[in-house]
Amino acid sequence: MTARLTGGVQGSAGLTRARLIIGDQAISFRQNHAGEFQLWDLGEQWKELTGLPFVYALWLIRPEVPDAKSIAQRLRGLRDENLADIQAIVSDAVADVADNNPAIAREFLDRYYHEYLRFGFGTREKQGLQTFADLCAKHGVLPKRAREFSLL
Repeated sequence: MTARLTGGVQGSAGLTRARLIIGDQAISFRQNHAGEFQLWDLGEQWKELTGLPFVYALWLIRPEVPDAKSIAQRLRGLRDENLADIQAIVSDAVADVADNNPAIAREFLDRYYHEYLRFGFGTREKQGLQTFADLCAKHGVLPKRAREFSLL
């Protein structure tokens, strides 16, 4: 993936003061420019603010989907199969970036997959997501309404 930086908050001199970058682009940027910029990791900032984990993504199944329980079981099974051989996943990730970005080293990706990524959605993750929704509602980003999490 080639890094492409777009957008940002313009300062008084027309220079970009802030920018949101995510995924591989953020990892690459951080490794190549850590000493040049002040970097904030959203997950770290959220944890510092709330003490809760930040939920970046979920597998969701709409309630009206037929046989949702078996779909959920299959998704968990696929997750567990992949986690059983996490080193293969790390090796694939290293191979994917080796040609385009050798700066993303095996050591970094190994630590990233083992220490930073979480693959469950437990009580603390639910609290974190609910807190995020509550704050979004408070600040008018999302409508105020009850949110229920029903694990299948």
